[in-house]
Amino acid sequence: MTSHSQQTATVEHTDPRHVLPARCIICKGSKYTKEINTGKRNMEKLMQCETKQGGQLMTAATMKKDEELLLHIRDRDLVALEARYHKSCYQRYTRVVIDFAQDCKQDNQQQVYEKSYSSFCKRVVEERIICGKEILRLAKLNKLFIVEVREVEGLDASSHKTGCLKARLKRSHPVLCFTRPFRPADSEIVFVESFAVEELVEGVVQVNSTEAGESNKTVGESQQGGSSSHHLRDVFHAAQIVQNSIANSTNPIRCPPTSEDTTLHKAEEVVPDELYNFLAWTTGASNEPKESGKVKVPDEMHHRLLSIAQDIMRLRAEGRILLPKRTP
Repeated sequence: MTSHSQQTATVEHTDPRHVLPARCIICKGSKYTKEINTGKRNMEKLMQCETKQGGQLMTAATMKKDEELLLHIRDRDLVALEARYHKSCYQRYTRVVIDFAQDCKQDNQQQVYEKSYSSFCKRVVEERIICGKEILRLAKLNKLFIVEVREVEGLDASSHKTGCLKARLKRSHPVLCFTRPFRPADSEIVFVESFAVEELVEGVVQVNSTEAGESNKTVGESQQGGSSSHHLRDVFHAAQIVQNSIANSTNPIRCPPTSEDTTLHKAEEVVPDELYNFLAWTTGASNEPKESGKVKVPDEMHHRLLSIAQDIMRLRAEGRILLPKRTP
C-alpha cells in the first residue's frame, strides 16, 4: 500500500521541464484568421518544429539578438523540446533572414563581371538604347552581355540569367523601362522611358519583324509598301488603349454582391467605354465615332455587347473580379 502511494506521488510530481508549453514560441499567445467570404474567425493552428534548429528560427533570433527566445532554443534540440509556432508568426519573424540573403545576393551580383558590365553598359545600354533609342528584348541583352564577358574578361558566362541582368540594369539605369509582352513565352522589351507612344509601338513592330528573320530590312520595307506596317501599328495601338481602359477601370462591386449589382445599369457602369465602343465598331453595331461615352446601338445588341465585354474583362483579370453578367 505504501509502495503504491509513493509511486502515485512520483507520477503526480513529475515536471517535464525538457518540453516547452504547447503555445507559440514566438508570440506566446493565440492567433485568429478571418475567412474572406464568410468573415468567420478561426484559431490558427500551431505547427511543431521538424528540425533541430527550427528551420531559420535560430538564425533569425541570433540576427535579432532576441535573448528572450534564445534562452529557450540556443544549443537545444527543438524537436525534442516539442517547440511550436504559428505559421504566420514564423514567416514574419524569419523574414529578416530572407531579406539579408537577398541583399547579399544583390551585392554579389554587382561585383560579378564588373569590368564587362561597365563596358556593356557603355556600348549597348547607353549608346544603343538610351542615345540611339533602340528597343531590345531582355533575352537579347543577356546574350550580348555574355558575349561581352567572353571578349573583355575571357570568361564563360553562358549560365547568366536574364533576371540577374534586369535587376542590375534597374539599379544602375533607372531610366530604362521593362514591359512584359502579351505572350508569356516572349522576353520582356527594354526601352528608354522618354519614348513617345507612336515611337514605341513602331519600335515594337520593328523588333518583332527583326525576330522573324528580317533584321536587315526596316518595317516598311518588310511589308508591302509600308501600308501593312502602319496598319499593324494602328491595330496594336488600339489594342493597347482598350487594354489600358480595362486595367484602369474600377470594380464597384464588393463581396458579397447585392441585388443592385446584377442590374443592367451596373453592367453599363462597370464596362469601360473604350472596350464597349471597340466591340460595337468591330461587330458593325455602330459606325458612329464618339470620343466620350458609349455609342448608341440597338437594345438587343447592347445586351450582347455588355455580356461579351464582361467576358473579356473576366478573362483579363483571370476570374478575380466580380461582374454583373446579367442582360435582362
